[in-house]
Amino acid sequence: MQTGVIRFQSEVSVLDFPIIKTILEKFKAHTEIIEEKNYDFYDDLSVEDIARLEKSIAQAQKGMLIDSEEVFREARQRIYENKMDNKR
Repeated sequence: MQTGVIRFQSEVSVLDFPIIKTILEKFKAHTEIIEEKNYDFYDDLSVEDIARLEKSIAQAQKGMLIDSEEVFREARQRIYENKMDNKR
């Protein structure tokens, strides 16, 4: 059986690469990483997500932080209130 070489180059997410590599190996295709780029999760965020992060960072720099215990206390209070409302 004669074999040939088909070369193609595609840019894929670092998260997808293991899946793609596994599929290609099933077809006995050799894969090679030509250039690995650093993954920047900001590329996957929407404009609204970035705006929320920037607002959060600015609030943190101003000292506008909430203690995690306070957040848990408020969450427990809301859960309790919801349970009481559902019983009525």
